[in-house]
Amino acid sequence: MCMKKEKKLCSFAPLIICILLFLLYLLSFTSLISGRYAEKKITSAILNKKYENTIHKIEIHSLDQTVLLFRNETLWSGIITINGIQNTSIFSVDKSKIESFIKLLIRLRDMYIISDNTKDLISFRSQNSNNCYIAVYGNSNNLYTKIYYIRNVSPLNRLTFLTDNAKALYQTEDDFNNCLGRGMETWCDPFIIPRTVFDLAAGKNIQRLFFDGAEKSITVSDIPAILDLRHGEIFYGKIINADQKHISTLRIELGDTSVIKLDFYCSSSNKKDNSYICDYIFYPGLFFSENLQREINALHYQVRLSDWSYHSLLSLLKSG
Repeated sequence: MCMKKEKKLCSFAPLIICILLFLLYLLSFTSLISGRYAEKKITSAILNKKYENTIHKIEIHSLDQTVLLFRNETLWSGIITINGIQNTSIFSVDKSKIESFIKLLIRLRDMYIISDNTKDLISFRSQNSNNCYIAVYGNSNNLYTKIYYIRNVSPLNRLTFLTDNAKALYQTEDDFNNCLGRGMETWCDPFIIPRTVFDLAAGKNIQRLFFDGAEKSITVSDIPAILDLRHGEIFYGKIINADQKHISTLRIELGDTSVIKLDFYCSSSNKKDNSYICDYIFYPGLFFSENLQREINALHYQVRLSDWSYHSLLSLLKSG
């Protein structure tokens, strides 16, 4: 009986040895990643909260395009560069989107240290210096931080990033879907009558409204419906040419003497294309500072309107 037991033990010996070796391998691997590559979790922010109210410029670069968002007093504007060619259009930025983006940068979040090896940091920075980064500047154009990042490389939906002076490579939750990797449509004020400019006006009220030179009367209850109408895409550059027929002009005079002028054009001579192009020109009120007047004057861009949006606007305009 003893001999049989010994033979059974001997037959299991190779299996036991393999299991022990495998466990030793796991222990050595765990030891390795706990050194250089462990997910050491910390709680921190990508950008120090103390900069929240003094940010004046954000540059978001993704492969072949750069979106530059800049602030003058309370007005955020934007401009885009694609393949090194800067767009001539300066658009008004949706204030709520820029505020949400800054909140993402300054909020405390879980971060995981992927590597603190100097060679890894240099390699990551050199490989991504011209690909994807976010640069945040203060009011004197001083650089607060530059964040090099890669998206969608982790099955855990994490953003891998490295700041300019960081001593470690990090991963964190990728909650930037509405901000990164997109162009002007992400940031442009989405309303036909831009809230960005409208909200700057003292009193925030429509004083008078003219459609093709004729003054229109609107009820107080109609104003929210007019302000809630949205446009479609924003165009890269100025696209209005001889093919686009001018069909109407809307002039909105605000309570502080500011004026928003909207010129509407047929999108094309193609009868199947029922959309319209809206071309904006802004005239700031006398109560703004010279700097803000200059920035508002510089806004000039064009967007697409659906047939429904354009005719919804027309239906709200009543003869005076």
